[in-house]
Amino acid sequence: MMTPVPVDIDIRMLQAEVGGEFQTRPGEIWAVPRPNGWASVIIKPESRNSHNFIGGIADMLLPPISDLALKEWAVAVKALSRGEQIMILRKGGIHKEDKDFRMVHPEFLLYPTYEHQKVELLKSAHHISLEETFGDNDIPGLLSLDYWCQVTDKFELQDESLLDTLSEFHIWTDNYAQARLHWRPKSPLTVALLRVYELQQPQALPILDEYNGCKSWVELGQDVPLGFMTPVLSDSEYETKADEIRKSLGATPTAV
Repeated sequence: MMTPVPVDIDIRMLQAEVGGEFQTRPGEIWAVPRPNGWASVIIKPESRNSHNFIGGIADMLLPPISDLALKEWAVAVKALSRGEQIMILRKGGIHKEDKDFRMVHPEFLLYPTYEHQKVELLKSAHHISLEETFGDNDIPGLLSLDYWCQVTDKFELQDESLLDTLSEFHIWTDNYAQARLHWRPKSPLTVALLRVYELQQPQALPILDEYNGCKSWVELGQDVPLGFMTPVLSDSEYETKADEIRKSLGATPTAV
């Protein structure tokens, strides 16, 4: 599970930004100016009284920048962005430095890819979403970064029966999921649960040569401003979905 980072925020500074006193609710997210850009703050319940926000406490400060992205099929990114799916299944890319998938960092941007996704590898309910992704990729040579995420749980599977219990939680066909499991059979399949956040201002980057190739992780070579972000699922919605997956696996997550 994600560990909140306590942050002291002078709420009077926010009041000045919006022009006076304001009310807020626990769980709301506010944009806060920081030295290296705007960051998002999730409000703690104990930070408010019954009338106005009077304290200087926030629950978690989301980072203002990121320079790392994980490649994933655009149709899977779309499912993650809609809250239809909260997991990814990975065995790694085929780049020489990516022989085995490694969760090198628990926080990253999602890099949508289009080359390998195929309709026959998806459950029928997601065929329309696949068609939609091709319309999203309308500017050649430009990468759109719309979502940032945090890994809350990571499991490593080598058992077909356990993978079968996850079928209802992902967009891929059972045959394709099993094919991922059996590719390089000595290495486990990584199942990662992602808390996904939408950037209020999506970022666009030119696709550099070093981004190309069949590799999972991409170092972007620059700090991408994240700005104000909102979770695609509420805390309770995410935990409900995550708990269902945890119960299906009946296993303890490995360290992220």
